[in-house]
Amino acid sequence: MVAHISDTLVIILVAAGCTKSHEETYRIFTQKFGERISNIVKMSSRLNKAMGEEVASADLWPTNAGPPSRISRHKRKIRKERPYFARPH
Repeated sequence: MVAHISDTLVIILVAAGCTKSHEETYRIFTQKFGERISNIVKMSSRLNKAMGEEVASADLWPTNAGPPSRISRHKRKIRKERPYFARPH
């Protein structure tokens, strides 16, 4: 699992414009981050066992939290009148 995750991340780095070869990038990446990725895999496996279900599965959804944006007066008025849980989603 560690090798697969490391290889996938190296492929992304190379595709994003890393100037080194795949083999050299993989060697450097595993030297710097191999132990951390191994620890993440171990911790997720332990958490998976503790929860008794698939924690590291495809059921997890990535989220994106962008910077705060300006809200118009009209939208603020609507939010005050109708709380979040009352608005259609």
